Amino acid sequence: MKPLYRNFPSILRAGALLPLLAVMLASPPAEAFCRTTTAVATDRNDLGCSTEGKALYHPLAKFSYRIVPSEPTIPTAVLTEKMAKAFAHWTAKNARCTPGIAVEVLPPATRPVPIVGFEMTGKGENWNNIGVSTDPTIGRGGELALATLHFNQNTGAILDADLAIDTKPKWSFTDEAPPDDGIDLEAVLTHDAGHILGLAHSAVPTSVMFPTYTPGSITARTLDADDIEAICTIYPTAGQRLSATGLVPTLTCGSPSEDPAKNCSVPSSESSDGGCSAAPGRSRGLVLPGIALAMGVAAAVRRRRARRG
Repeated sequence: MKPLYRNFPSILRAGALLPLLAVMLASPPAEAFCRTTTAVATDRNDLGCSTEGKALYHPLAKFSYRIVPSEPTIPTAVLTEKMAKAFAHWTAKNARCTPGIAVEVLPPATRPVPIVGFEMTGKGENWNNIGVSTDPTIGRGGELALATLHFNQNTGAILDADLAIDTKPKWSFTDEAPPDDGIDLEAVLTHDAGHILGLAHSAVPTSVMFPTYTPGSITARTLDADDIEAICTIYPTAGQRLSATGLVPTLTCGSPSEDPAKNCSVPSSESSDGGCSAAPGRSRGLVLPGIALAMGVAAAVRRRRARRG
C-alpha cells in the first residue's frame, strides 16, 4: 500500500529540569529565548540558539493530550493535576498577551499503551501522551523527563508530542517547596511543557527554560519576562503562529476526543504534494547535571533537551 505521506518529519525529545550547575552564564539580553528547530544544531548564536533549520510550532489552535496510567511512582490523579497546572502557566494571560494556544486534557488511556509513538499513516491512535516510564534510557544523562516531538521537517509544524517522566527522582507533589533534595514535579513539568510548545533552552538563569534545576526549588513554576516573550512571540493570537517564514494562519481540525480516528495531528493543508510524515525526536527537559542532546535516527531526527541541576 502506498504511504499516505512522503516526507518524514523529525522527532525531538526534551526532558525535565536538571539541578543547578555551579557555573552561571553571563547576563544575556532580556529577550533571549530560543526555539527548537528542525535541524540538529551544529551552529549557534551568542545566546546558544540554533541558527539552522526551521523553528517548531503547533499549527492547531488547541493542543490535546492524555495521561497514560503506568508506573505508580506518580499517581495518575497527581500527574493529571500537575500537568494541567504546568500548561496553565504558559497559556494563562500574562503581562504581555493572552497566548493564542489552548490546551485540552483528554480522558486517560484505558489500557496500557506506549507513551511515545506516532503512526505516519494516520491510522491508529496518534495521541499526545504523557506518563511515567521505566525506560532505562530516561535519566541516564541526568534528565528528569523526555519530551518527544514529531514535526514536519519542511515547515516546523509539530504533529505529535509525548512526554515520558523518569521514575527515579525524589519527586515532590505538594504545593509548598520540596525538601532540599526533593524535585518539584510542577516545576519540572512546566519546563517540559515549554519544550512541548516548541521552546529550547534559554540562557536567562531566571527563565523556566533555563537548562538546570535546583533541588528544593519551585521558581520554575513561574514564567519570567523571557518565557513570556517566547510564548507571546510564537503564539501571538489564536489565529496566528510564528513560523520560520513569518506569521502563518492557525489550522483547523477536530480534536482526538471528537474523532479518535481522524488524524488531527497532521495539517491537511500540507498534504497537497503528498503530504508530510512524522517521525519521533527527543528534547531533554530539566536535568540534574547533564547536557541537551540531539540525535539522528534513520528517517527521523530525535532531540532531547534537559534541564540540569
